Amino acid sequence: MTTMQGAVLIQNGTGYDISVQNVPIPTPKSGEVLVKIHAATINPTDVDVQRGKYAGMIKRARKQRPIVTGLELSGVVASSGARFTIGDEVIGYVDLLKAGLTHAEYAAVPEKILTRKPANLTHAEAVTLPIGGLTAFFALHKQAKIQAGSRILINGASGGVGTYAIQLAKIAGAHVTAVSGANGLQIACDLGADVMKNYRTDAVLSDGERYDLIFDVANTLSFAACRPYLTERGVYITTDPFKDITGFIRAAFSRKRSPYLMILNSASPEFAMLADFAAQGKLRPVVDSIFPLAQIADGFAHVASGSKTGRVVVEMV
Repeated sequence: MTTMQGAVLIQNGTGYDISVQNVPIPTPKSGEVLVKIHAATINPTDVDVQRGKYAGMIKRARKQRPIVTGLELSGVVASSGARFTIGDEVIGYVDLLKAGLTHAEYAAVPEKILTRKPANLTHAEAVTLPIGGLTAFFALHKQAKIQAGSRILINGASGGVGTYAIQLAKIAGAHVTAVSGANGLQIACDLGADVMKNYRTDAVLSDGERYDLIFDVANTLSFAACRPYLTERGVYITTDPFKDITGFIRAAFSRKRSPYLMILNSASPEFAMLADFAAQGKLRPVVDSIFPLAQIADGFAHVASGSKTGRVVVEMV
């Protein structure tokens, strides 16, 4: 077999349609292994790609054609490498500009980005861990340096990043205020949030409240709006660093900070630690819905609607 099914971008004006087609099975290069993919996620970034947001960068960086979407994967190694052998179950995520092609039956990916899939999780559950878990970990621990007793507000707490941020904050002993729509409030409560706010009916920021970290996953706030609600050395972090450039400049002259959110890649040692947390039951994946590859366009539409909680998954098998 030399071809596989994959979700391909088809130019449509300034954006793209998603079409499932036969595409070549990739051949691993040095340092890569071939992975038979069982599950992948549809991220908001994938929707941005479909809408043409990164069209210029992707066309320059991805020499392979056709362009297949997808960043995260959970699957089974199909060609042995230095770290993994055929049959090993692995998870990881690939770089958007270099090799984003996990919405397919196979992907050739750098072996260093992979870690073993927690045995207690299904592929559909495990694939939610890389980007959501690592983004939340970096914001909470690397930038905000939370600790026991820290007071944290997570705006957009029921999404792919927010659900892991709640859990990592509670593991650290922090007090968590979770903000989401009505559909996500019970999820936030189940994950351990101390206070739940419905952004449609409740004031997200209220007089008298002070937080050591306001983590704006939903990207609906700003440093200026949050600054009065931060403690003396409090931190405001948005997952879209380009949204609030003015805030970054103002924060440079303040004890209250708004650092640029860097996302750890899955080659980092923290990824194996998060996988171990999941294997121990300390981290619970939240899956909104699962679509077969043939219906991936419907999955993209669901993510674009903004109505999901947790992650949207595509299954290949």
